[in-house]
Amino acid sequence: MFAAAGLPANVQELLNAPGATFLRRAERCHLGPMGIDEVSTAIEEPVHMAGKTITPQALQQASQSTQGYPFMVQLVGYQTWRAGRGSAELSTEHVTQGIDIAGRRVGQLVHEPALAPLSAVDRGFLAAMAIDDGPSKIGDIAKRMGVNHGYVSQYRARLIDAELIYSPARGSVDFATPYLREHIREQTTRATNRQYPAAPRATSATDPVTRRPEDKPQHPPPPEQPCQSRQIGHTRSGVDAGYAAPGAVATSYDFVTWRTMLECSYCAMPSRSSRWTQWLMQTLLHLIMQKMVQTLWRAVGKALVKA
Repeated sequence: MFAAAGLPANVQELLNAPGATFLRRAERCHLGPMGIDEVSTAIEEPVHMAGKTITPQALQQASQSTQGYPFMVQLVGYQTWRAGRGSAELSTEHVTQGIDIAGRRVGQLVHEPALAPLSAVDRGFLAAMAIDDGPSKIGDIAKRMGVNHGYVSQYRARLIDAELIYSPARGSVDFATPYLREHIREQTTRATNRQYPAAPRATSATDPVTRRPEDKPQHPPPPEQPCQSRQIGHTRSGVDAGYAAPGAVATSYDFVTWRTMLECSYCAMPSRSSRWTQWLMQTLLHLIMQKMVQTLWRAVGKALVKA
């Protein structure tokens, strides 16, 4: 008997590979969310079997942190066990350390591979969702992305098929895997801070701020005006315009960092449509030049024949 587990997108890619006819006939079991009692049992029993105990508060904290996600149960249990290797009883302190490490590991092992094949618009959709602390309304997502409801709906369906989001109620969506919201927020914050670093503090109230070469922004701060992309419609000003106020953290709508559909003059990052337009113009220019050279050689040839 052969048993294997994997992410839905990876499993489907494997089944579509040539020569995988045997796997296509295999029985597929979808692992849905586990109940809180099942999670508690899955964490507590291995601890007792290994000769240790876990406090009721620590067990409840560990169980709730997994949000019923099977892989998270393994990560939290394993990292909690490692944090309490020298103790006979696992406490809430050990669980807190285990949850922190498990959250980062699930981002590396689950979220990053799942986000890698997504388009810029898909990522923009998820980043617009990550602004909310709970389920997001489709209307709010469309407003943040600057598009209509119908446009957003097709990407909603794609992300549901990829099992990254689900619809808890009509007209709303939420993240399907634990800590995906936090992972996207962390990634977008890092990207924003890399592009728009905070200015150095002045040594005193009267001294001017001395800027070092490494403190300079990657592009000149633009004036405060709407973004040129009609699809986004954000404003580049204040913290988001280059140098931030002393001690401030660069923030903006998360979906702006993902750079969605069209080229934004002030984001300085071309999108697929602009790259396609550039390629098309280069191709047309090449064909026109080629035609002109051919016409010139024909004219020269005729002139030589007449001579």
